[in-house]
Amino acid sequence: FLYHVRNIPQAGVYVGRIDGGETRRVLASDSPAVYAPSGQLLFIRQDTLFAQDFDPVRLELTGDPYTVARGVLRGMVSVSAGGAVAYRPGGGMGPMAPRHLIWFDRSGREIENAGDPVHSGWTTPELSPDGRWGGMYRTVSGNPDVWLFDLRRRVLSKLTSDTAADVNPIWSPDGSRVVFNSN
Repeated sequence: FLYHVRNIPQAGVYVGRIDGGETRRVLASDSPAVYAPSGQLLFIRQDTLFAQDFDPVRLELTGDPYTVARGVLRGMVSVSAGGAVAYRPGGGMGPMAPRHLIWFDRSGREIENAGDPVHSGWTTPELSPDGRWGGMYRTVSGNPDVWLFDLRRRVLSKLTSDTAADVNPIWSPDGSRVVFNSN
């Protein structure tokens, strides 16, 4: 498993084993990394999203990192089991600025634009393992809730509706459940 450690001299992305074996830093980073099913770690340095090959047996990076996208907001990247990558562009966008879910091929050419699912105020997009749904949270009238966006039908639905701050949705590996932070 991967985890991120911050605010210490050895901040970075670490790898560990569920059986409790050795943990070690694999990447100096000020934001988390995600593992792509194609065998790369995706991570952000400054405002650039990089990918680098990762050996899941030896638990180490191999080769050199390469640029995937520029102008990416730190910590705002997700990858589905099918390999689709979602990220949030940075560059001074305010919380109410329009945002779009856009798919690009590996050369950077736009291949699909899902449009702006909620017009404004959403953050932390998380793709379902099958790539059909986007999970995100959106603050309406001062209350953050988790929302789901059907990427095929372009329909938005509210998943949570209590007064708690429900944020940072993550899909279960089979896509049947959504886990989120709540106070």
